[in-house]
Amino acid sequence: MPLSIQSFANTFNPLPVRDMTWPPDEDQARLDSYARCSMIMDGDHLNVFSDRAELNRYGVYIPANISKKIVYATSDLLFGEPVALEYPEEANQAGIDFCDELWKEQKLQQLYYEGSVDGGSLGDDVYQVRKEENQALIESVQAKNWFPVRDPDNVRKVLQHRLAITHEVRINGKLREFVKMMIHEKGRIINQLWEAEGGKLKTPYGPGTDPWNTFIDRKSTRLNSSHSSVSRMPSS
Repeated sequence: MPLSIQSFANTFNPLPVRDMTWPPDEDQARLDSYARCSMIMDGDHLNVFSDRAELNRYGVYIPANISKKIVYATSDLLFGEPVALEYPEEANQAGIDFCDELWKEQKLQQLYYEGSVDGGSLGDDVYQVRKEENQALIESVQAKNWFPVRDPDNVRKVLQHRLAITHEVRINGKLREFVKMMIHEKGRIINQLWEAEGGKLKTPYGPGTDPWNTFIDRKSTRLNSSHSSVSRMPSS
């Protein structure tokens, strides 16, 4: 019997489940694009364009990483100098003080510089907002660790933002793969930990287990941007 629209909506579960392909098939083309863009940024043009007939016409290849220069030059123009925040005339002093403090405490200029580099090199830059010890944190996340889940009936509507990072560890001589997820939904953040095998999520781990204590409860496992230090950024 065909599912009605209402019953289909009720059966759709955006949370990861056992034997789910990871990374999801629908994200693979995007991840492949990120990998190619990263190779271009690193100047590895021959491997990126190895199947392009244009490069085979020339006997001499002179590397000129113009794309990287453009990305960093643009980021320098946007955030290379201290940013002065401007407020509308009707803004109250408490709101102004809050925004000024947030800008400094969260080092948002550094954050936006990193995001500009990521966005210019990959095409996407991602931020997450979360709470840690009663403090709001704004962090940059590598786009390759971002997996949006869209409404099947409306691709413009994102139901979840999954932020996931994979750790490979050797335990008793065996290489094992763990996927740590921070799932952002409206009004809540869900932490999950899976062991993956053969490109699929296999075993979930909850609080109190050794893998959970290793990957979830330690603060060092964050999903930050790969551009963590940029010498041209102002120190203040």
